[in-house]
Amino acid sequence: MVNGQIKMSDEELMRQLQNGQKETFDEIVLRYKDRLVNFIYRFSGNKKDSEDIAIETFLRVYQNSGSYDSSRPFSSWFYKIAMNLTLNRIREIKSHPTISLSEEIKEGMPVEQVIAVAEESPQESLLRNERAARVKKAISGLPEHLRSVIIMREYQDMDYETIASVLDCPIGTVRSRLSRARELLKKTLKDLMEE
Repeated sequence: MVNGQIKMSDEELMRQLQNGQKETFDEIVLRYKDRLVNFIYRFSGNKKDSEDIAIETFLRVYQNSGSYDSSRPFSSWFYKIAMNLTLNRIREIKSHPTISLSEEIKEGMPVEQVIAVAEESPQESLLRNERAARVKKAISGLPEHLRSVIIMREYQDMDYETIASVLDCPIGTVRSRLSRARELLKKTLKDLMEE
């Protein structure tokens, strides 16, 4: 409940948008903008591209709102659009641009973690940054179909059903891809895990 009003579901907001109540789109943007940029950033590794793709995603959602089926979860439809646009951009670039470690640390980090980072010694900070860079590189090195499930599950905290809907595959496939991705990451980061 917000300001004495019951919060509408995403699906209800989309139905209203389909019925010509364009102001409901602002609420969708407010709900999803930060999560969307973070989601895209995990794939692209580039903050500027992430913001551009997020804008394009919202534009596509608005333009194609009439094709949305409100009996299905909005988040699945929404993230499928975002993922397709992101993968198209990655294919266009054909490379993963690097970012500074300090930018990686700030992205999506809870306040408590930011404070803990500020209290670290320079050696601890360097070690943590090196580990973060290795994990990011290992995830980037996964095949696209494995990388997508690990990002959606571990970074976006999506449930298996939503991931399956976004990827348009059975839940069993999501589980097996996730298992395979974790297995490959364990092999790649074996020495790091032993520390």
